[in-house]
Amino acid sequence: MPAPTPHIIGAIDVTPLTPDEVKLWLVYTERGAATDHQARVAIHSTNKAIRWPDLYIKDYETRQYLKAWIYCEAHAESFRQVCHHRRGWSYRTGLRRVVEAIETITVMLNFERAAAGGAALVRDGGLAPVRVEPSP
Repeated sequence: MPAPTPHIIGAIDVTPLTPDEVKLWLVYTERGAATDHQARVAIHSTNKAIRWPDLYIKDYETRQYLKAWIYCEAHAESFRQVCHHRRGWSYRTGLRRVVEAIETITVMLNFERAAAGGAALVRDGGLAPVRVEPSP
């Protein structure tokens, strides 16, 4: 499969995000939130990224697993140990829910980005912008 190429609608870049990119945003945002509150407030995208779990993950338990995983990744803590010390938490369930949550956030962000250009359709298993031809 060839590498994705950017799709531009007006001035909006709607290149689909990958789950790995979303993971990086979440972890880097947590690192920034812990070390530099002023930088987090000043950078709109970072301020928004810190809210992605609350905006896009409706299931409370999944959201808690995701937030714990983000914290562990950002601060070099053991997610396995966190799960072990929390009553009723399973490490394997936690990992599964984290993957599902990151995939959900990725889909929602890609939909928002595609829709910002005017509209979005499902194509090749993902969201893609609708190509609007200017009227003659």
